[in-house]
Amino acid sequence: MGETRTFKEEVRSRLARLGLPPDRERDIVEELAQHLEARCADLVRAGRPEAEARRIVVDEISGHEAWAQLSERRAPDPSRLGEAGTGSALSRVWGDVRFGARLLRRHPAFTAVAALTLALGIGANTAIFTVVNAVMLRPLPFADADRLVNVYETNLARGWSSFSASQPNFLDWRAAAKGFERLAAWSGQSFSVSADGAPELVDGIAATDGFFPLLGVTPALGRNFLPEEDRPGGARAAILGHGFWLRRFGGDPAVVGKTIVLTDAPHTIVGVLPASFGWGDAQIYVPLAPDPQGRRGDHRLNVMGRLGPGVTLDRARAEMVAIARGLEQSFPDTNAGWSAALEPTFDAAVPEQIRRALLLLLAAAALVLLIATSNVANLSLARAAARQREIAIRVALGAGRGRIVAQLLVEALLLALGAGLVGLLVALGATQALRAVGTGIPRMDEISIDARVIGFALLVSSLAGILFGVVPALQAARRNAGGTLALTDGRLGGARVRGRLRGALIIAEVALSVALLWGAGLLIRSFALLRDVPTGFDPTRVLTLRLDLSAARYPTGAEVWSFYDRVLAEVRTQPGVAGAGAVSLVPLGGGGNTASSLRIDGRGDGGRLPSTDWRIASPGYFRALGIPLRGREFDARDGAGAPPVAIISEEAARRYWPGEDPLGKKVVIESFGRDPATIIGVAGDVKSFGLDGPARPMVYGSQAAYAGWRRFSLVVRTQADPSTQVASIRAAIAAVDPGVPLADVDTAEALVERSLGARRFHMVLLGCFAAVALALACVGLGGVMGYLVSQRTREIGVRMALGARPRDIFALIVGHGMLLAGIGAAIGVAGALWLTRVLESLLFGVTPTDLLALAGAVALLVSVCAVACYVPARRAMRVDPMRALRCE
Repeated sequence: MGETRTFKEEVRSRLARLGLPPDRERDIVEELAQHLEARCADLVRAGRPEAEARRIVVDEISGHEAWAQLSERRAPDPSRLGEAGTGSALSRVWGDVRFGARLLRRHPAFTAVAALTLALGIGANTAIFTVVNAVMLRPLPFADADRLVNVYETNLARGWSSFSASQPNFLDWRAAAKGFERLAAWSGQSFSVSADGAPELVDGIAATDGFFPLLGVTPALGRNFLPEEDRPGGARAAILGHGFWLRRFGGDPAVVGKTIVLTDAPHTIVGVLPASFGWGDAQIYVPLAPDPQGRRGDHRLNVMGRLGPGVTLDRARAEMVAIARGLEQSFPDTNAGWSAALEPTFDAAVPEQIRRALLLLLAAAALVLLIATSNVANLSLARAAARQREIAIRVALGAGRGRIVAQLLVEALLLALGAGLVGLLVALGATQALRAVGTGIPRMDEISIDARVIGFALLVSSLAGILFGVVPALQAARRNAGGTLALTDGRLGGARVRGRLRGALIIAEVALSVALLWGAGLLIRSFALLRDVPTGFDPTRVLTLRLDLSAARYPTGAEVWSFYDRVLAEVRTQPGVAGAGAVSLVPLGGGGNTASSLRIDGRGDGGRLPSTDWRIASPGYFRALGIPLRGREFDARDGAGAPPVAIISEEAARRYWPGEDPLGKKVVIESFGRDPATIIGVAGDVKSFGLDGPARPMVYGSQAAYAGWRRFSLVVRTQADPSTQVASIRAAIAAVDPGVPLADVDTAEALVERSLGARRFHMVLLGCFAAVALALACVGLGGVMGYLVSQRTREIGVRMALGARPRDIFALIVGHGMLLAGIGAAIGVAGALWLTRVLESLLFGVTPTDLLALAGAVALLVSVCAVACYVPARRAMRVDPMRALRCE
């Protein structure tokens, strides 16, 4: 080689006698020249002058018989081949990367199809992992969150395994418990805040002074509550949430010490929380000031604790049970049957059913990635056939099997990592959609692309690259160089083996698709059945909105109900309003639960009384919400000072008055007092907490039943679109009292839809995964059948020359494809039994072995696979026998 002759020119001159196609020759020249350059660089690093190093490399390759054998198309003797061009390990890897990148760039069609296919699978996995990461893997955003526990009161005899605590019981817990660093309590509260003359209802929390220290939160401005502020009669203080501070005070750092009027009471702002802290929708925090003289039977507090160093959950639980037992002995009238229970705060925030569902979705996404990987493996097998001569020449020049496998795996990893970057972009866009459909899933506002998600995407991409790259690489490395070079038509001797591999991959894709389709079908059927469950009320054309009156403005129950009577009268006069009522908690509206013990004359064994949910309702409520009623509704006769009356649900009647007519019977609703109430009506059962649960017994009290309740939701039935009535209803409320704010303006139909949020999330995602899997499997099947037609062109020509009709050829091709699909479907049905068993906790009204869902999944798959086989079968029908034989 002359001084100016490059290694590429040297290799090209030696390959000229082989008559390779220009593209193939260029690829081989690039690869071999890289090895020679790496070998030369090694010699230079070893101290040889560059000119001498180049001569040594040329002498080394010139001494090989490989070049002569290649020109004669004979297999070289592997024992005669040396180590020319091996270079250092790092140089070889870098050379493989460069060569692989050039090769992918020169085949844009293959690269684009393979990368997009993988990106779908990687993007689906990464998107779901962002949810799993935010909801399950990240600890709660508090200091030492693993030591936080929720503490409940329990009364198993009344069916309450976790219940809120009373103020005196909490104070006794806090004084006696030694296994906790700290116990704190809180309760939800709403505040009326005026700005520019317009009142606004703002959600907040009343919390004990230990609440923020328990969570490890320090105000960004100001201070925490003082112990003396957290006592009955203490100074009124307020701590603002960061968002509320920015919105209402413009981020003024001098806000501490100023006064804010909350629900007609002035409070001194003592602090502003950091931007990183959030507690649901709460924006304002005030001291709880628990009263040791309060009613022990009034259970309203949420309690949290931080376990002390070295204290286990079981030890703390045993201690709390012992304390509760002591309180039961000290206060038998109110604490009989009451105990305590503990649960890790994380488990309470993210229920087990949610965790299981997310892991199931992650597994489904992994199946989609396996299908995508199988598709790309099939593409790579087809491409390996086209690269046979290039690989054979490398083997002839001394490249070992490991060297060939390494090169092809590097190419696969490059492709997979590129697809991973696209998949990350897909996941980034999907996070917005996931937030939109993720109502009912906790912590969805925390999902984001962080370092862990990026690492997961890289890991998944690498595994996918290895999975789809290893089979073609091993197949290519098995080729005999001499045998391969002796083939004149350029086909690899292992075409039949590759055909079997590609068929096996298609069978696997179809099997995985059946499992996903069956699972998606079960969830779709469940969701459809759930949508058809009667809610117990008519949500069409119903508007709901929440009001919360202040004790300062309306100190007595009579004043509270006078306000609501006037508001309802004003609302009913508005054009387009068909009816209106008020209720303490609107069905399916969230907001917790209220439950009470009942006392029925002649009932109860040893003081164990039945319990039921309760609501307070106004006249007109049942008619406005369309709840069927037997008996009479509340009316003007049931106002303040009237004898107590009650309406019960049908489930309460069945459970507590079996075989009797409860109308006219007496019942004591302990949450309302000790006076017996007369049952005046039996209302239809209402799904108050979710459509997937059984009807729970309910008792409704009249407006005189509970004088201390001031937060109510208006229920307004309209004659047209309820959203058009919002302005007139606001005006009606303002006409009675312009200082009363309203919040949570919504339609009853929206409440119903929102209650289905978690199930819709699971159904939509699994349905999307199944659709992608079906599309990938059918594209893969169509590709395999197209490849089969190209490989069997001569056979098809012979068959047609011997008298086979085009429809026979059509049946042959379609039959082969449907055989693969049928085998895959059979295997998929067996494998799907496991997946559907895991789905059981997410199903409603169907069993995991539901035949309708199975039949639908198989029928859809078979139909789409038949379509996938149609195009290559039609192409086979148009084969010209004479042209096919001449080509052979």
